[in-house]
Amino acid sequence: MIKKAFLFLAVILPLMTVAQNKPLTAKQSKAHLEALKKLSKDYGIDNYVGNDTYIAVKLVDKNSYYGLVTIKGEELLPFEYDYVQTIKGCNLLAFIKDTIVGFADRDGHIVAPLQYNYDIYGDDGEILSARGLLAVRRNGKYGVIDTNGHTVLPFRYDDYLSICPDAPFVYVDKYNFSDGTKTESLIHYNGDTIITAGDLLYLTDGVMSVTRNGLVGLYDTNGREIAKCQYEVFTNSPSNGIYSAKKNGRWMLVDLKGKEHFTNALRHINDSNYLFYGKSGLIFHYDDDMCGAIDTKGRTIIPLDPRYGFPYYYDDPSRVVMSNIDRDTAFVFDLNGRLLDSYSYYYNEYEELGLEPQYIVVEKDGLKGIVDSDWNLITPFKFKGDMEIVDSDHFVVQLADGIKGLVDTKGDILFKVPCHWITSIGNGIYRIYTDNPRNNKEYIKGFCDIYGNTTLTKEEYATMQLWQIQREEDIRKASERRKAINNN
Repeated sequence: MIKKAFLFLAVILPLMTVAQNKPLTAKQSKAHLEALKKLSKDYGIDNYVGNDTYIAVKLVDKNSYYGLVTIKGEELLPFEYDYVQTIKGCNLLAFIKDTIVGFADRDGHIVAPLQYNYDIYGDDGEILSARGLLAVRRNGKYGVIDTNGHTVLPFRYDDYLSICPDAPFVYVDKYNFSDGTKTESLIHYNGDTIITAGDLLYLTDGVMSVTRNGLVGLYDTNGREIAKCQYEVFTNSPSNGIYSAKKNGRWMLVDLKGKEHFTNALRHINDSNYLFYGKSGLIFHYDDDMCGAIDTKGRTIIPLDPRYGFPYYYDDPSRVVMSNIDRDTAFVFDLNGRLLDSYSYYYNEYEELGLEPQYIVVEKDGLKGIVDSDWNLITPFKFKGDMEIVDSDHFVVQLADGIKGLVDTKGDILFKVPCHWITSIGNGIYRIYTDNPRNNKEYIKGFCDIYGNTTLTKEEYATMQLWQIQREEDIRKASERRKAINNN
């Protein structure tokens, strides 16, 4: 069994997944805060799931267990599980006990009882869904179920399978531990195998790269060949079915009919390590730790420069944004290669996972703001303190010693609070928490909303601010000690 050390452990952990929902009105929210304050005497509030219902944790026989409870205190899912969590991509909840997982809807109705292996979901334990389906394992065999708990693909696969989010099939990965070889199969939900190869990767436009005997080609999801397996590498491209490929040391672009393009324009960058055809119509290339861009006639638009790299960039028909190799500066160019602007920005876990972040914290002239995934500035440069994204429409910023603020996309401060954590629980309501840095058994928790209402008393607010100032002073002193040690 997964042991829970403290009843209110959930209040100090950053929220993993927040149900998207419409905020309450100011009057509704104020009443909801008061109800949450009463509810939190018996429950640790973890996450809002809709219909005035929360995932929560409760002390039962000296152990902490998770379940579902309404704002009125009605328990919809019994408090007997090691953890309950939302699932990205569908409207189900997963409930876990002794490494076995089951699924329920957000009203607490059991869709699939405890019967699936939870240990397949990696270190973070996050369960994902795609196309309203879940890949699960039962009694050591993998299969696929839908959100009603019905079996879509029978439990007969020994090897790990995953759902393709962009097309109606699954991948099955088979690894041979004796010789280190791997094969992947593309399988329809009816169980038919479409194609098997050393490696399969879905790209875009119903196309996947297929590796056989160390060479890569293009196939469609019916298993029909588009381009023979004769290339050293194929890379994805966002531009209307044009893919970057390398053959015999030379780069080219290949279309959905298998036709090769721009080989003449690319002849002088054949030894590049990477090549990418963007929505802007420019061809980005990476060579000898430098990155640049040419047009389809081979003319240099953005010269190769060691400050640029491919860890993150954005381009569209009007501009290009390229990051530097350390992911901490973004350079904005027009399509003629003229540098328009540059920002400091902050690498995050989305990029590490290869995902496009919805928002990015950027900095210019010592002030921070927010850009969206298209690098449009949505929150003006006005904050000096650290900023973090807390949900789809709000950010937390350090305003002064001991004080954090919740900020909307316009940069307006909605509330100020002296706390260690601000996490969204949905409905425009936020959980706040601070413990005593000199004695972490002492803590204060409460709730705030986007209208500035809070459940904190004046005394609690003052104590939280004192603790936060102490915490930040401790951090500064520790930093000074480290610098002194390093200087010696």
